[in-house]
Amino acid sequence: MRQLPSCLLLLPVLPEELILEILFRVPVRFLKRFMCVCKSWKTLISSSQFEKEHFRTSFSVTSMTHQRLVTLTNDDWKSITTCSMRSLFEDLLVPPKTVSLRVEPRWVYIIGSCNGLLCLSDDFGLFKLRNPFTGSASKRSPTIDVMWRTISQYGFGYDQVNDKYKVLITSNGETKVHTFGTNYWTTIQTFPSALPPECWDKVGQFVSGALNWLVLERDRIISFDLEKETYGEVLLPHNMDGDLPCNHVLHVLNNCLCLCYFTDIHCVVWLMKKYGIQESWTKMMLIPHYKIPVRNNNASFRVRPLCISENGVVLLETNENQLVMYDTKNGEVYYPSKIFGTYRVDIHIYHESYAPELAPKVRKGCRSNGCKNPPVGKFGYCDFHRSKSQARQRKRAAKRRKLEDTAHPAAIE
Repeated sequence: MRQLPSCLLLLPVLPEELILEILFRVPVRFLKRFMCVCKSWKTLISSSQFEKEHFRTSFSVTSMTHQRLVTLTNDDWKSITTCSMRSLFEDLLVPPKTVSLRVEPRWVYIIGSCNGLLCLSDDFGLFKLRNPFTGSASKRSPTIDVMWRTISQYGFGYDQVNDKYKVLITSNGETKVHTFGTNYWTTIQTFPSALPPECWDKVGQFVSGALNWLVLERDRIISFDLEKETYGEVLLPHNMDGDLPCNHVLHVLNNCLCLCYFTDIHCVVWLMKKYGIQESWTKMMLIPHYKIPVRNNNASFRVRPLCISENGVVLLETNENQLVMYDTKNGEVYYPSKIFGTYRVDIHIYHESYAPELAPKVRKGCRSNGCKNPPVGKFGYCDFHRSKSQARQRKRAAKRRKLEDTAHPAAIE
């Protein structure tokens, strides 16, 4: 038996707990390669428990290693297009490399992003989960008799207690919830407000297990607990009345609720550092009006903070589909290079996740190219090509035996 080199014999053997901690911190794009190391690593990385721990560890990291911008583009074909957040902040002059995943033309909206999954919707009330990294997708939700233009509120989030993803929609005064993995919609209590739909934010922001909508006319936030499926209320900051705010926007920044609005001279950004506690609202920044360009004196101009770097640079998106970077330390404004195409929907922050397959892959046809006959057996061939495959195997086995007989002739007595 060949002996290992002495240098390899001196290498220490890492404890299993330490190997796990290292794998939890490995960027998502390398995990598929690590599955090829050995069977035990493949089984470990493929498990749902590993996926949850890896996401929890990566989510707790303050850097932008695992964060990406994501949108639906429609330049040449409909696709989910993402780019690295880190590369965007590192070099403003060079457009970051984008990665596209082609999707069916019917999916025209991104409802939200949660735990590395995107919730997509079409114009006719169908919803679907998609992981842009692995390309896996869930089954479609049951058909619901609504059109997108009739939906007044919607939201997507994760019920941590029951380990379920849920989507909520309100249409024509009726509110329904669908839990992915089931085949039905549940009708629940409608929104606790008599205000018309135009007085609400349309999209619910997911934070701490709840969806949140800003009620524009009453200056409050209505929340919906995804576990209990009940409504609540979150109070706005105490001392914002003197600002005479307008053009409010509720968003999520650093996994916290973020309130952004305009006054006469500033764009004001508040951050709720502890969800549900009014005293935790902190005025994060004041951006002078002239720092943010407004086209054609748009009276409904709004700004959404998307992300903030460790050195205090904030990435903002305007409702005119423009990206702006603002340095909170020196007040400088930067305009990153154009990333996505002209035809796109709203940008979302997507956190890379190596989630397991959302739905088992079912082979629709025979493995043989061009054959559409249903597969039979575990190898994926139809009856016709299975017999041909077996014939090829018998022929190869006979040829192999003949070569062995030629190389090792029987002893002649």
